[in-house]
Amino acid sequence: MAHDTTRDRQDQARLANAQAEADRRVLSARAEALARPALDRAARAQPGKMFLEFSIGRQAHAVDGAFVLEVFIPGEITPVPGVPEFVLGVTPWRGEILPVVDLGTACGLAGPAHSSEPADTAAAGRTPVVVVGRGEAACGVVVTAVTGACRLFLDDLAQVEDGAGLFLLGMAPGNVIVIDLERLLQSERLVVSEADPSRESI
Repeated sequence: MAHDTTRDRQDQARLANAQAEADRRVLSARAEALARPALDRAARAQPGKMFLEFSIGRQAHAVDGAFVLEVFIPGEITPVPGVPEFVLGVTPWRGEILPVVDLGTACGLAGPAHSSEPADTAAAGRTPVVVVGRGEAACGVVVTAVTGACRLFLDDLAQVEDGAGLFLLGMAPGNVIVIDLERLLQSERLVVSEADPSRESI
């Protein structure tokens, strides 16, 4: 009887794990369906520059869609010792080990809008990670939610004090912080060296 009870518990655990993985795949598919196709459709519509809009905590952000490779739901984010504070850890992605970062901290933004909540929920496999890079993946950005695609004209953005130093292009209508992702990637600030994980390029 005890043997049968142990086997039943093992079967229940396997079923629970299988269901959790299925739920994660569904969430990941929904995030991807919202992000990349929306960027592609909008890019064929009107003139202007396409951005992916998302929230981190309570603050809305946008990044150039040309540098967005994918949106997915990670199964787990594993902390790594000795890396800069904005690196939350690593997660598997398409056969690679992808660094996952807190974009607000990487840009030097602070305040209640950039809370630690997104990192906690991402580790539990419930929050999207936006994979960004120039041709190949540089890192994943953990976000609270993906809003969708938006078209912005850079000349219409409101200037932000010390925006260049914070890797910001400006502020879009609706209090959306527009990140200068191209410059951030060129600075290699988001690159974590495997040889020296504590290195933080400026």
